[in-house]
Amino acid sequence: METGDGERGLRRADTCAAAGGTEDHARRAEAAEVASPDVARHVSAVFDAGDAERARLLALFAALPVGVVLVDARAADLPIVFANAAFSALTGYPVPAVLGRNCRFLQGPDTDPVAVATLRRALAAGTGCTVTLCNYRRDGTPFWNELTLAPLRDTVGQVVAYVGVQVDATARVEADRQRALQATVLDATAEGIYGIDHAGRCTFINPAAAALLGYPPDVVIGRDMHALVHHHRRDGTPYPPDACPIHQAAAGGQGVRVADEVIWRRDGTAVPVAYAVQPMAGAASAGAVVTLVDVTERARAEQERAALLTRERAARAEAEAAVTQRDHLLSLAAHDLRTPLAALIGEVQLRQRRLRRGRPLSVKEQDAFLATLHDLLQRQVAVVSEVTDAAYLQMGERLALRVELVDLGALAGEVADMLAHAHGAGAAVIDVAAPTGVVIVGDRDRLARVLQNIIGNAVKYSPAGAPVQVSVRPEGDGAVVVVRDVGVGIPAGEIDRVFTPFYRASTARGVAGTGLGLAGARGIVAQHGGTIALESAPGVGTTVTITLPGAEGAARAS
Repeated sequence: METGDGERGLRRADTCAAAGGTEDHARRAEAAEVASPDVARHVSAVFDAGDAERARLLALFAALPVGVVLVDARAADLPIVFANAAFSALTGYPVPAVLGRNCRFLQGPDTDPVAVATLRRALAAGTGCTVTLCNYRRDGTPFWNELTLAPLRDTVGQVVAYVGVQVDATARVEADRQRALQATVLDATAEGIYGIDHAGRCTFINPAAAALLGYPPDVVIGRDMHALVHHHRRDGTPYPPDACPIHQAAAGGQGVRVADEVIWRRDGTAVPVAYAVQPMAGAASAGAVVTLVDVTERARAEQERAALLTRERAARAEAEAAVTQRDHLLSLAAHDLRTPLAALIGEVQLRQRRLRRGRPLSVKEQDAFLATLHDLLQRQVAVVSEVTDAAYLQMGERLALRVELVDLGALAGEVADMLAHAHGAGAAVIDVAAPTGVVIVGDRDRLARVLQNIIGNAVKYSPAGAPVQVSVRPEGDGAVVVVRDVGVGIPAGEIDRVFTPFYRASTARGVAGTGLGLAGARGIVAQHGGTIALESAPGVGTTVTITLPGAEGAARAS
């Protein structure tokens, strides 16, 4: 992507030099550029896929709300072969102006060479990475770009392209800088500082002031500070707000310093203080900043600052964990989408070679070929659906279930037949005891995905020829599905963790998987009002029990 120093900016595209009209017109023009035959030819050079598949990929990338570019890893200087409208909106460059160019044109004098070096190392190693670096828009204005780079490989593992996902992180970086600056200023002083609005309500408070007053900051924010800590004089007589210098300054008065007054702590004790009040700059009645001094409380102020730093570190760690999880999900999606694509490309190429040799396909062969294509596309749709559902469930969102009457026994038989065909004769043997007529209300496609994950796991982790038993029985107005295998099993200490997204048991090493299947299955079953339980032991096997309610229970859950 950004592989070296180079010229700033690009020549403007002739079509954009004469551009005008409304913002709506600009968006339509950008969409037309993304879908243009020229872009399709570029992407075709990287992905040897059929027209429909290529169009699907282009539509997928074009619809993303974040900037996406594809660069050709096989061409010199890694030229861009695709950019979506969000990239154009982010950088100000029209799509035609960037095709065929290296991404380094976004760099400028303040681009961090360390971030660029990180990108270069990732490109040299054929790996992905995420960096945040300063880039420049077409008009020369800088912005912070959070760039996630992921390689795409062909069927032999050769990197053929890189996907670059770009998010405008300017607001976050600037907010982090501003917060860091404010925190540094506030935390660096042993004096208590708080702010109030024109009505005397607290707008911010530093750790030193919070310690001095005896209140946690979140309790103080929004409270009337005079009523909270300045309500009585030293002699115990009431202190009217109109007579208070702090209140007067906040309401538009002049700054003032008071050498000897008291404030009242949360525990009811009076603390002698010296304070200064300074009205905030701007319109009248904008509020004021109050500085308190009590030298006896400096030690406690240090403790409060340490607690604040701990909370900030915890918040930062949580944010970094969220970014890591997002990147993990993006990596898994790229990996799992490649597998059916590679098989699809292989099938198409095989038929192309036969046709070039003058051997047309018979009707039966055409039907078989179309069936294979349909199966591969269905697998890709399943991967996209699983990743999408996983993302929704991770965010705590409810899935939009399409409920209907589902014959669970018939569905289990269909899934078992499909898995038996997919795994072939050298796999475990699926034995289904699932009478028809066990009907529940649910989302048929998602319940099928649950069964595919559970039964598929049983087959994957069982030796060839071993039995995998699947049973379906009615229970009340609902149903119970039990899947038993004699496979590798799961250690007792890991059973609960296998339902955690991206976690894979230690006994699953060497077997392909995303770690999303069981997590997604539990989420789908839960949203149907059901439960899923797992019993397992290494070397013995695994039993998974799925309990689903009848129509009434499913209606309550949804």
